[in-house]
Amino acid sequence: MTHETLVALLQKHPFVGEFQPQHIEKLSALAKEVQFERDQVIFHEGDECHDFYLIVKGRVALEIEAPEHTFRVQTLHEGDELTVLDGRHPVVEARLQQTGGAPFIANHCRLDAKTRMLVITGPNMGGKSTYMRQVALIVLLASIGSFVPASACRLGPTDAIHTRIGAADDLANAQSTFMVEMTEAAAIVHAATENSLVLMDEIGRGTSTFDGLALAGAIATHLHDRNRAFTLFATHYFELTAFPEKHPGAINVHVSAAEGGGKDIVFLHEVQPGPASKSYGVQVARLAGMPAAIVRQARAALDALEAQQRDTQAQVDLFAAPPAVSAPTPSALEDAIADIDPDSLSPREALDALYRLKKLQP
Repeated sequence: MTHETLVALLQKHPFVGEFQPQHIEKLSALAKEVQFERDQVIFHEGDECHDFYLIVKGRVALEIEAPEHTFRVQTLHEGDELTVLDGRHPVVEARLQQTGGAPFIANHCRLDAKTRMLVITGPNMGGKSTYMRQVALIVLLASIGSFVPASACRLGPTDAIHTRIGAADDLANAQSTFMVEMTEAAAIVHAATENSLVLMDEIGRGTSTFDGLALAGAIATHLHDRNRAFTLFATHYFELTAFPEKHPGAINVHVSAAEGGGKDIVFLHEVQPGPASKSYGVQVARLAGMPAAIVRQARAALDALEAQQRDTQAQVDLFAAPPAVSAPTPSALEDAIADIDPDSLSPREALDALYRLKKLQP
């Protein structure tokens, strides 16, 4: 395709006005990179090359927007790696710029053959979900060949991005919030592979504390041992910060926060090594405008509960292998049936045996 042919075809399309002459030059250069297969109806001069325009327009848009938003070229390779340096969430970052908020805090994410899971803890509103979603978004953009909102990105083969984030019910189909949560989690553990990226955000929060904690521990173990997918596992169950002690492919990270005077909390939004110390839920409730009396009562109750837990905490191995299923003890009726040799019984003996079995029936 010549430059003149491309310009002539572009003039027939309604979006031509969106591009300046320098953009047409980029289209000409990119046109040389697109492989035309006439049997796939990607390029026909007679049909105004609609599919081709969509491809080229998308690539040019990415190239034009990338410098403005400080997007960088990603590196795709065949290794077992997901490395993001100074990753950002472009939508949140753009919103902060529009509202004059604080600068977006960029964070790294490093997963490889040895480190396959990040157990993420930290306060509510600290940025755990934003961090997880920006990693998924960067992986998606890199996989389609786009520039990415990061200073650098290296990515191996990725077959899927599986997410379990948020809380919602499906009342029309008689699905509670927790049932939806478990259904989505079950689909993930059945489908995720070593080449998948999995996001698990506060799994188990839709049921009682012990139920949720037990399920979260079992799901984390399955993802680590069986699926072996790259996993970002955010949780408020601090008991799960012991997970990496028995699972070498997992490490603890946390989103940082600082507690100022008057028990106020300052979110730092930095992802740092190691587990968090607390969730700051009462402080977040105060920031949300909860009446002072409720905050005081909640803080007093929290202090009492934490003291009680320290005094009575039992050592429970959340990550132990499931117990083997023991064979049930046979009943007297089953033992009696096993002792009968029907081929050696006369009709009278068979009738007597039947009466004996009837007496043993519970």
